Amino acid sequence: MTGVVRQAEGKGLMDGIKVGQKKIPMSMFQFVDDIVFVCKAKTQNIMVIKSMFRCFEIVSSLKVNFKKSKTESLGV
Repeated sequence: MTGVVRQAEGKGLMDGIKVGQKKIPMSMFQFVDDIVFVCKAKTQNIMVIKSMFRCFEIVSSLKVNFKKSKTESLGV
């Protein structure tokens, strides 16, 4: 998933955030069975993330349970 997110950022489809004095780009954290996306609060970013999950569903034949997923906004 990391490579797909970087490609989306590289093409200007998704905006991550920049952290610290060195402005290190961050867009997601991966845990054992969770992914936390960190991006600017824009509708386009949400649509790109949902599209990535839909592609994952098609390729893997697994289902993403969007009823268990959450969208949060911090520091806006």
